[in-house]
Amino acid sequence: MNADLFAAAVEYVKWYTSLFKSSKPEWFVFPFGKPRPNDPTRPQTPLKTAWRNTRGKANVKGRFHDNRHTFVTDLAESGAGDQVIQELNRSTS
Repeated sequence: MNADLFAAAVEYVKWYTSLFKSSKPEWFVFPFGKPRPNDPTRPQTPLKTAWRNTRGKANVKGRFHDNRHTFVTDLAESGAGDQVIQELNRSTS
């Protein structure tokens, strides 16, 4: 995780805990509720909506699937072997 992503995650955790007053492992990262999340025990559906909203607020362009390509590229550049990349790529599909 790079510094920018880490900073965004820290800010999101602050927002999340201020909204729900705590955080529990079984709660969803993208909670249900419109126009404002109000139930962390239910997921925002569908994932496409969560990705579109998050991408828009972060002013990021790209498809969710692009993350898979980045993941594989980063693995290859870090020196991971072909077998490792195949196994990890298979587990993310």
